[in-house]
Amino acid sequence: MREGRDQPPHAGPPAADAARATGALSHRAWTILAGVAIAAAGVAAYHNSLHGPFVLDDIITIRDNADVRASWPPWRIFYSRTYWTRPVAGLTVALNYAAGGLDVRGYHAVNLAIHVLAALALAGLVRRSLRTDGLRARFGRDADALALAVALLWMVHPLQTQSVT
Repeated sequence: MREGRDQPPHAGPPAADAARATGALSHRAWTILAGVAIAAAGVAAYHNSLHGPFVLDDIITIRDNADVRASWPPWRIFYSRTYWTRPVAGLTVALNYAAGGLDVRGYHAVNLAIHVLAALALAGLVRRSLRTDGLRARFGRDADALALAVALLWMVHPLQTQSVT
């Protein structure tokens, strides 16, 4: 029997397996804590905007838009004059209307949720980018912390206020 043929490629001494498992748990814990920190920062920054009224183009595109009120067929919103260039935005507005009418809290809550998800995606993208072959030597050890910092900064930056509120 040839050595290593019956063992998985990652098999090693038990101490190495324990260290690898501990590292995976701490990496997983770091990822979860970073995600919670990003979501908490978003909620802390924007929670007071949930009751803000419809403003500017919200009046035309949400409050006074009959296409948003038509729930069947659901793809009708894709052909509306308002949302034909942004069908996903139109669909989320139509779903918001179907769920809560013109209650602004639902629209703001969905915007905040989308913003949090975008920040989480940004953190993952930055972390993976910093771990590529070209950047790993310089940023690999700090990839998690840098990704968290970038995502947090993007999450609470004042330029993002319009997209959430």
